Amino acid sequence: ICQAIRDAKHFVFIVDWSFQPLFCPSRKAPLSRQGSIGALLVERAVANPDLLIAIHTWNHTAGLPSIGQGAAPDPANDDAVLTFEELAGGTPEKPARPANLLWRASCRTGSGWSHHQKFVVLDAAGDGGRRELKVFWGGLDLTKGRFDWHEHVVDARSPAAQAFLANAGTD
Repeated sequence: ICQAIRDAKHFVFIVDWSFQPLFCPSRKAPLSRQGSIGALLVERAVANPDLLIAIHTWNHTAGLPSIGQGAAPDPANDDAVLTFEELAGGTPEKPARPANLLWRASCRTGSGWSHHQKFVVLDAAGDGGRRELKVFWGGLDLTKGRFDWHEHVVDARSPAAQAFLANAGTD
């Protein structure tokens, strides 16, 4: 997904149950803000003002009629716009997030858990110099604690799970 985002020229659309900009998708580099998915998106938006990046996630704090207000708080997701500002070198008082990097969180009342879908759609190089759609869907959220690797350790008590657990914090 990260390489596809680097190669996109026109658009990157992300829909996710929980999208946390500080999620680090690579285990090849140390965990850092610079190695996060959010930093990659800010970098791409700044480098290519014609690249539209749009992220839509579920607003966990909006609550659902069936389970109550703020029943599934996820501040790293719900406050992602503030994190994007910080990654871009701005503040709420002095925004720096590129205008072509859009972020939205919403919650459809009455439908509850319908926003579990997750996908990334972007443009990619195609045959004959044309651009084509590339789509990633299902699988893992771009959020804390969802990193997967070839061993796919299921038991959190296993010593092999320590790399996974290291990314389970809010930062």
